[in-house]
Amino acid sequence: MKVENKSELGIDAILDELDNIRPCTWVGLKNLMYVYVKRKNNIPLLCRQCWKVLLFFDETMEFEKLINILNERSLVDLNKFRIKVGNKEYSFKTIIKTGGRVLMVIYVMGKHSEKEKIKVQRFFRELVGKEGIRARVFARHNGRYWQDMFPELFGKNVENYKPFYLKYYEFRLRADSLPLKEVVENAKEEYRKLMEKLRLF
Repeated sequence: MKVENKSELGIDAILDELDNIRPCTWVGLKNLMYVYVKRKNNIPLLCRQCWKVLLFFDETMEFEKLINILNERSLVDLNKFRIKVGNKEYSFKTIIKTGGRVLMVIYVMGKHSEKEKIKVQRFFRELVGKEGIRARVFARHNGRYWQDMFPELFGKNVENYKPFYLKYYEFRLRADSLPLKEVVENAKEEYRKLMEKLRLF
């Protein structure tokens, strides 16, 4: 990925540049996340349009059953980590947990993602039910880091909020007590390092 040297940009120009970079690349850089919301009053559009369909398996064998069925029906590409539902493909990843448990995450993105995630969720609920696969299927809005930093954007109360990723919530509370200028300078440094990293690709 070719990225020009823009490390000397002002913070507003930097935030505009971030809108041209896939959020998954920089979400996690806490100062940039904080300043982005403080200046733009929302999270990036692509994050707002991203949902996750989650399949929880208590046993690896149950996950393997699902993959075998999808493979037999030519609905999964294990090399590219793509799954086909209807006439559309979605990227996915798997997370192996302790005790043989498996979490499968399917990403549903785009303008119509909220409707599409219902279709994907229904497809897998019906499939695991019909095939007797023991799995739990849920869907949730992507952006847990954002929610844990800015719960009010997700209809939650900041004071009584119980974060999943505590470090993002604690960072937000700490940043609220600092001069914004200090957080902005830290955000600029995060952006500079991000640009250096992207120039390697």
